[in-house]
Amino acid sequence: MSPSRPECALCGATGVKLTKEHIYGDWMSQVLPAELRLRTYRVRTGDSDWRASIQREKGSQTQLRDLCGTCNNVWGSQLEEDVQPIATPMILGRSTSLTRRQAQRLATWVAKIAVLRPYLDPPEHHVIPAEQRRHVRFMNEPPPHSQIWVGSLSRDSDLGRIGRQRTYQLWVPDVVHPDRVGKQANGHTTTLCFNRVVFMMIGCTEELMPLRLPLTDVFKLWPNPSAIDWSPTITVHDEDVAFFSGLPTEEAPFAFLN
Repeated sequence: MSPSRPECALCGATGVKLTKEHIYGDWMSQVLPAELRLRTYRVRTGDSDWRASIQREKGSQTQLRDLCGTCNNVWGSQLEEDVQPIATPMILGRSTSLTRRQAQRLATWVAKIAVLRPYLDPPEHHVIPAEQRRHVRFMNEPPPHSQIWVGSLSRDSDLGRIGRQRTYQLWVPDVVHPDRVGKQANGHTTTLCFNRVVFMMIGCTEELMPLRLPLTDVFKLWPNPSAIDWSPTITVHDEDVAFFSGLPTEEAPFAFLN
């Protein structure tokens, strides 16, 4: 469990009691098969010398005490309540239909996990700035300069059996201000695999060129969400998911750019 911080990680309120928050809603423990209730998290930090830590998470290990009561028990609870009937058939590999509003709520849920998950780790792993967390909370949508996709995993997918989450720091040149020298950690990717569904998010603190990723058979949840006819028979390749999870490499920092 991470130590208490003086302000709420989402709204920034100070002088309030901070409460326990499950990174993944309690309802997921009832939906996921028992063997998938362990999740793996991996974070990479550094410039040319990567350091990696891998841990399995279960129960209280996916809790943090960094949210005020309103963000946790009111805003967060409503988001989980909205998402549960949307995500459950996707997790279980069943056909379903999403309205534009439901796609937007699902994208917000993915973004909430992405911006809060680093709080389980030391401060040096926190690459997502406060203004992006505030945006998720008060605008009820993913932060600016982010994109989110969703795809169906096949029944025999190794990713689905492992059920892992990965969040990376992205070291990319500052293309907005090319006069600056050197590199800065200004982005992140998050991959969430839950049984038969995978969510992939990439975000940056500054606006980059439009991303052109070699992903097929996936739906884009954000930006510009739209209605989705979801079929578990149209599956994304594990190789594509793995490729996304590792972007970009130090050797090819522009791999995901236009």
